[in-house]
Amino acid sequence: MYSLTRNPLYLGNFFLGWGPIIYSHSWTLNIIYISLFTLHYERIIAAEEAYLANKFDKSYTRWAEQTPIFFPRFSGFAANETPFSCFYAFYQEKAGLAAVILSFWFIALLQNDITPWIKIALIVGAIYYAAFYIIGKIIKKKRKNLRSR
Repeated sequence: MYSLTRNPLYLGNFFLGWGPIIYSHSWTLNIIYISLFTLHYERIIAAEEAYLANKFDKSYTRWAEQTPIFFPRFSGFAANETPFSCFYAFYQEKAGLAAVILSFWFIALLQNDITPWIKIALIVGAIYYAAFYIIGKIIKKKRKNLRSR
């Protein structure tokens, strides 16, 4: 992902937060969200880039010149040396996943006209998250026990 954009996590955060906002069907919330996200992350990105440029000097500058700040350029994709693990990705992002599911639940509760497929999707999402969370906790505990031996 870092070959496509310098800030893939922030791009992901944008879409995670924007999903429930789009679901609300409110132009006002969309404008507020995009504005606040831009103001907040622009400052964070600027500070991080100054730090990285100072720490890694020319290697960072070369990479930054080839890689867009936020919006991905798919023509620059370079495969990762480490294979992707879907389970590990979901496990690492369990808090974000919970926030998305809870956001959709909250919006759905505010609306009186919830269609059955939305109820089913929310229930499946909650079960899916709970399963990944529980399995992740078990794996983490087993790894900790193995390391302490």
